[in-house]
Amino acid sequence: MRPRKLIAVFFGNMSFRSLGDDVLGDLVRSLGEVRRSRDLNLVFYDRKDRLDAFEGTGEWRDYDGVLGCVPSSDPVAVAAWERLERRLPCVAFLSAPLSESVHRHYVGIDERSACELLVSHVGDQGARSIGWCAFAAERFTRQRFEGYRSALSRRGWPLRQAWVHGFSVETGAPLPGRWRATPGNRPSTSSRLSVYRRLLAAKPRPDAILCEGDPMGLELMAEARCLGLRVPEDLMVTGFDNSRSILGARPELTTIHQDFRRIAREALLLLLELIGKPRPGPEAILLPPRLLARASTLRRGDRTGEPNIAERRRDWGRRLDRHLGDPGPAALLAGELGLSTPYFLRRWRALMGEPFVKDLNERRLEKAARSLRSTKKSVTLVYLECGFSNHVHFNRLFRRAYGQTARAYRNTYENR
Repeated sequence: MRPRKLIAVFFGNMSFRSLGDDVLGDLVRSLGEVRRSRDLNLVFYDRKDRLDAFEGTGEWRDYDGVLGCVPSSDPVAVAAWERLERRLPCVAFLSAPLSESVHRHYVGIDERSACELLVSHVGDQGARSIGWCAFAAERFTRQRFEGYRSALSRRGWPLRQAWVHGFSVETGAPLPGRWRATPGNRPSTSSRLSVYRRLLAAKPRPDAILCEGDPMGLELMAEARCLGLRVPEDLMVTGFDNSRSILGARPELTTIHQDFRRIAREALLLLLELIGKPRPGPEAILLPPRLLARASTLRRGDRTGEPNIAERRRDWGRRLDRHLGDPGPAALLAGELGLSTPYFLRRWRALMGEPFVKDLNERRLEKAARSLRSTKKSVTLVYLECGFSNHVHFNRLFRRAYGQTARAYRNTYENR
């Protein structure tokens, strides 16, 4: 019997104590799905497990390949990763060393393009003075700042140090400071608040501030409100990642959606290709970013136009069909259309004649029924692919719609 491949997975800037966090949870779940479909063994390590010890003790020899989210701000981990890249197949994802290597394989999103999207969006909403706020100096943060800086330069818009925190507007390099975030070490609340107050006290104040992450965007909006500023009328604010921490925020935060599940899947599949047939690097798979425009930047209202009712129904229906398997489809659709989620839900009911959740469940059930009829996928995989996270809820809705359980429904078609 052919032995299973053994893969080490390093989350160098994350902790298993936060496994309930949406980023780490999505990564682990996606890797688990590939593991089951490819019959692999995965061993997970978090930031308490030293990459240099893994490399230095020779533990790596037990593995066929290594996946790594490598913090570029940790020089010891970076040096160990670069040695590993020369010894066995390795793929970095989300975060990687700053140095270039002929052995480097990487999967993530196009960070520069993402920030260019944000600059373009707030510009469309009337902003011409745009600030930046970051506490980390990881590779992805540097690339985001490069995207922000180049987007302003191309448009001829002002770039002032008083509007920027964390990086030099002249050189693009990170600025030192005790507020600097490192893996496992976040700046104190008082340090972060002092940074926000300095940016908001700038004369003149920027029209918009782009934040390197969603939690920072929420904190900046809260501090702006404490100072009597209105978001987005007086200040537009954006985040990054589309993390679940921003659900329920008022106003809803404009952000960039990162498909962490797809990133993890692509990284593991690339690693398996390298194990089967090594090829020289460097190689980067950069997934396209997706802007979710929400109320924290929408000064000019609904910009979706006024097509006829039938065409709009078809368009919104097609958009929903593309997101049936995604978590939070209402927020995703609202972002695509440039609407706040509550307003989108009201518009959906007025346009479609029924609540969004009812239409969503009906479409998901139809997709599940088609899959049960035409594929051999397990019932569990079917309901997960259709966006249901709970089998009890899925079975109750399926029985109500089709008069029998999903398994019985499949058997009916198999016996014909």
